[in-house]
Amino acid sequence: MLAEILRHTPVWVFGLFALLIALGMTQTRARSVGLPRLALLPLAMLGLSLFGVASAFGPRALALGGWAAALVAVTIASFTLPPVRGVGYSSGERVFKVPGSWLPLGLMMAIFFTKYAVAVALARQPVLHAAPGFVAAVCCAYGMFSGLFFARGLRILRTARA
Repeated sequence: MLAEILRHTPVWVFGLFALLIALGMTQTRARSVGLPRLALLPLAMLGLSLFGVASAFGPRALALGGWAAALVAVTIASFTLPPVRGVGYSSGERVFKVPGSWLPLGLMMAIFFTKYAVAVALARQPVLHAAPGFVAAVCCAYGMFSGLFFARGLRILRTARA
């Protein structure tokens, strides 16, 4: 069954997977980045996650509402977390010093594999498109992943500016 699923997977999906692995690996090393680059990854993952919701379920209130509610809840909850260790900001250079972390790679893989699993599930059982529990769970998961990315970016920004 796995071989059949992989055979029916479009080639571009494997390219996206490789790109996400490469991008995630760059996040494991400490680096200096400007604000636009710091914002790029959370915004891109937010877009990928929202695309996952829209491509699987369309513009339905349950889908978009579940995604948005989870995104907001995780983002708000992140403000109770301690500062990110090892973050700094150089006002002269206008760059953030960001420590390496495996979290972005893990979140990228979570979004990717969730989207992949949902696509397979919907192809095999189209009735899931109309199952409110399935729609809500998937969309809340996408929102949670996006919220974690977004919240990490905000925490880095807040920590460095403090």
